Amino acid sequence: MNLEHLAAYLQGTYDLRKLKREIAVEVQNSGQAGGRGGTPVAGRVEEVFGETYAIGPNEVRCLCMAFIEGDLDAKELAYVSDTLQVSESFIWLREDLFDMVFEMSDPDINGPFTVESAEAMLDRLGPPAPGLKQDQAAG
Repeated sequence: MNLEHLAAYLQGTYDLRKLKREIAVEVQNSGQAGGRGGTPVAGRVEEVFGETYAIGPNEVRCLCMAFIEGDLDAKELAYVSDTLQVSESFIWLREDLFDMVFEMSDPDINGPFTVESAEAMLDRLGPPAPGLKQDQAAG
């Protein structure tokens, strides 16, 4: 997975359809080669040395909305969530955001993440901050 593309999608500047095409094989193979559920296959994450990307409420909200609207399925969401957690390129603006993304990751470990879970998470996140594009989660 190209982390620059993932960060750009979460910030509303990269098309979800393109990102999904880029990760399709990785998502299909996630959990193989000794991994579990959505865990990224080793060596498939393209880190950019020295680059960091912030994960704030709007980025978590983007993932929730994409899942609720059916633009990301459960396996894709788990793969993206696991990638966010294991990459050193992402910094978390609040500790609870890491915990929320953890809830979206591997359903074999965390239990299923449902539309109801995503809606409850949106309530916990509160209203979007200014600048969040309404269509940011749309594919």
